[in-house]
Amino acid sequence: MPRGSGKLRRSLFLLAVGFSALLAGFLASLYASYYVSPRERIELRLELPRNSFVEATLGAGVAERIYYVASIEGDRNVELVATFYDVNNESIGGFTLKDARYNSSGWVVLQGQPYRVTLESTCSLCRSNVTLILLYSRFSRTEVDILSTLGALLSITGMASLSAGLYQYLFAKYLSRTEQSAEQV
Repeated sequence: MPRGSGKLRRSLFLLAVGFSALLAGFLASLYASYYVSPRERIELRLELPRNSFVEATLGAGVAERIYYVASIEGDRNVELVATFYDVNNESIGGFTLKDARYNSSGWVVLQGQPYRVTLESTCSLCRSNVTLILLYSRFSRTEVDILSTLGALLSITGMASLSAGLYQYLFAKYLSRTEQSAEQV
């Protein structure tokens, strides 16, 4: 049995472990990304001038970053004020759309985790229908931290294992070639 065959098997094992760990790390990071993406939605509607105020509860565990889409159908520009509140009923941010006539969208980053939201219009003469759609994510920060750390550790371990396996594989091939040329002489 040639001297390099044990090293060749070990190098192939390291390559397989490295590839598997790298793949598992990538999948853990991908799942963490999916887990924090906005998947929940709530729709708020105003029919002006009849009701110019609406409120909704988002619940606990909502992320600070929220995507909104406002759609307005009506006779004039509308001013909308969306305000977000935490569990203690303290305002943690929001956004204002001035002279909103058609559709608008964007991201709002709040100072804390929102628990409820209010939408209000100050236009008393408007005859408009306003729909505000909020897209947000709800997740456990501990789970995201664990998934992110696990993904990083598995990726680093996988890359190190792949590098070591590749080095050993090349060294084992070099040894087998050296032994073959020594036997031929």
